[in-house]
Amino acid sequence: MKELVWQEFNKSDRIVTKRKSFKTEEAMQKFVEKLTEKDNFYTILATR
Repeated sequence: MKELVWQEFNKSDRIVTKRKSFKTEEAMQKFVEKLTEKDNFYTILATR
């Protein structure tokens, strides 16, 4: 399994850390593409 950890701004403009697991590398890449287009996205912290 692949895992992604990122940070984004919540509705109160505070940075929150989130984590999500994926079965394939392809699924993770597709999610990252959509994630980086969001207005509240801040940064990707780690992948494994």
